[in-house]
Amino acid sequence: MPPPPVQPLAAWLQALAGRHGAELLLGGTGHLLLSADEEENVVEQLREGVMPRLFPPGSFAQVCLLTGLAPGADLLFARVLGGWLLEHDIPFRMIGLLPVPPQTLLEDWLDSLREAGEDASEAQRRLRRGQIETTLASCELVVDLLPPGTTPAQLEDQAFREQQYRRLA
Repeated sequence: MPPPPVQPLAAWLQALAGRHGAELLLGGTGHLLLSADEEENVVEQLREGVMPRLFPPGSFAQVCLLTGLAPGADLLFARVLGGWLLEHDIPFRMIGLLPVPPQTLLEDWLDSLREAGEDASEAQRRLRRGQIETTLASCELVVDLLPPGTTPAQLEDQAFREQQYRRLA
């Protein structure tokens, strides 16, 4: 399967402003690190609380899921909401909002783990990389949130990356 097309943020926002129709945009982003209890709570709140209220039985909506593609809350959001919509036969498409390249997302997740005093096993690294790649491949479009002309040196700067994550939010 070919990778989804990539579009700069300004072009995507312009296209979004000119769209017509009744498509509901749902976006979510959050922390890179979630405990098992936090993940369980988020899943329960989304599946049992938020989604049934947004889509009561018998209702119909066209949905666009917006996801930041980072490990943690972003991928959990995409997985849970996408699964719920599929289970309820509600048509949707997914758009990835990419604040930094996918490899940088993974590296920042690993750095967050180390800062928390944990280390990822090789299996966990492969799992997260696979989740990023699978979600990315599920996207109809990827919106590049990097400012035009961003250099590799900027991507190495943690403050720059943190600003990109704030831009995503």
